[in-house]
Amino acid sequence: MNFIALGCLRVTKSEENAFWQLSAIAQIVLPNYYTSSMTGTQVDMRILGQLVEMKLPLIDEHLKSLEVPLEILVSQWLLPIFITTFPASVAI
Repeated sequence: MNFIALGCLRVTKSEENAFWQLSAIAQIVLPNYYTSSMTGTQVDMRILGQLVEMKLPLIDEHLKSLEVPLEILVSQWLLPIFITTFPASVAI
């Protein structure tokens, strides 16, 4: 969440606004992402895995042949809500 907090701060330029934006993201937009069970994250990773299997079967088979779980790759995108991939102004 530290990357998201930094992104919020960069976009809003106000600590208070960044706090409330981060609070809204964690509680409203992604309510089960940042809990101890991380249910929201797990559900989204499973859905993405099914989409990759259906729409990108060659990539799915390649990852399986390498024994690389898709979750390892996509968690780096999903948890920080793409803030490390896209500019903060786009991701937030």
